[in-house]
Amino acid sequence: APILHRYLTFKMLSPIITTAQLKAIMKLLFNSMLDNRSGKEAVLITTALTLGLLIPASAFALRKKSITTNTRATPLLPLEEVKPLEAFTRKELSTILIAYDNNDGGGDSIPEGKLLRDRHGFTRYVLEKPDSSGARGKGKGLIVLIHGLGTSLEMFKDLSDKFIKEGYSVLRYDFYGHGYSKYWNGGDDNDDLFVEYSTDILVDQLEDLLEYIDVDDDELVGIVGHSTGGLAAIAFNDRRGRKEGGPKRKVAPKLCLACPALYSKKPIVARIADRFPNALTSLLKNVRPLLFTVGDSYLEAGETAFGKDPQTNKVIYKKEEEQVLQRNLRLFGKVRGVKKHPLLEAAILGINCFSLREDLQPGLRKMLLNVLQNKGTGTDGDAKCNVQWVWGNLDVTVPYKENIQEVETWAMNNDNFDVKTLDRIGHEMFFENSSLVFESILPFFNEE
Repeated sequence: APILHRYLTFKMLSPIITTAQLKAIMKLLFNSMLDNRSGKEAVLITTALTLGLLIPASAFALRKKSITTNTRATPLLPLEEVKPLEAFTRKELSTILIAYDNNDGGGDSIPEGKLLRDRHGFTRYVLEKPDSSGARGKGKGLIVLIHGLGTSLEMFKDLSDKFIKEGYSVLRYDFYGHGYSKYWNGGDDNDDLFVEYSTDILVDQLEDLLEYIDVDDDELVGIVGHSTGGLAAIAFNDRRGRKEGGPKRKVAPKLCLACPALYSKKPIVARIADRFPNALTSLLKNVRPLLFTVGDSYLEAGETAFGKDPQTNKVIYKKEEEQVLQRNLRLFGKVRGVKKHPLLEAAILGINCFSLREDLQPGLRKMLLNVLQNKGTGTDGDAKCNVQWVWGNLDVTVPYKENIQEVETWAMNNDNFDVKTLDRIGHEMFFENSSLVFESILPFFNEE
């Protein structure tokens, strides 16, 4: 019966999709039947596509926004700090505060950090420097911490404190649509919510932030990027290492890539988004109530994000997993009396469709190899960097077992690339055991 229902539904759609598209969607939906947890989302997407027949075709055409993502683009407005209510409506700010359980939503400030108005919107950041009385060293330089999809700068609080004690300054920030950062291009609510988050936008955000806090090239020691954050770190050095016009800028000398999103194993909704990014984005843009499928898909992916004991199949860091789950349930509106984060689901969709899509991943892996092999923009080798890939051997989100051999081959062929495997750790390594990760990566940043 479910198969027949889906088949008949798609038969109704035949006038507006090709046979190849029909076959591809049906294959994805058939595969989803192997996992009952994905069945609901699959049926909802199918039904929603049917409802698309009732919406004029012109409404489904994604409007091309005037987003400046040129590698030498400059901010359209002066970079400046703003107050929270200059970036968010009071309702947005209140909803986000409650979703993160920061307060009762009645305040007009964010719990940590400052807000920067940049070329694509507003970025929350935290810049911390070592206390001369408590640090083990002074003036070691700046390390940037970039979080992954669906999280925020708060995930790095423990790691940041540890680096600061070692004498490093640390910069943390939220991606647009995450935490307390917001994309804003002066358009209507839909245009500023449903954004094609390319890697260029991710790099623009970081470059504007570094420019604003006035970081000298020599002061930037390196970047730690988790999952999608690792992708942003690679793209940052790729841009800075190009022999293009414009001011000469050095790359980050060291990149620590923690489970970088260069491979993937995705739930059904994310795989549909991979195949039909524009169509699915247009659908959710016009049928906003269906955005919850993105949150459900993210929660489903979270069920395998923590490492499980191969013998018992039980989560090793159960307490930490439960804490993350409770936070995510609040963010996606699954807790009674708590409204979901107003920006997060659309931001996850935009990054997944236009930065993490499966067909883009071979190009992203090639980008990493280009970064590794870049000898410099001139004769002084200032585009050369060292890269450490840190990977939990129980990671199934960025699958370790299936891909470790290829990555180790890169290490054998590049003397500036090292792979470090963490035993009994999954994809969410910074939530699972931040101390173990820190001890594993500190020598990489300390070495000359």
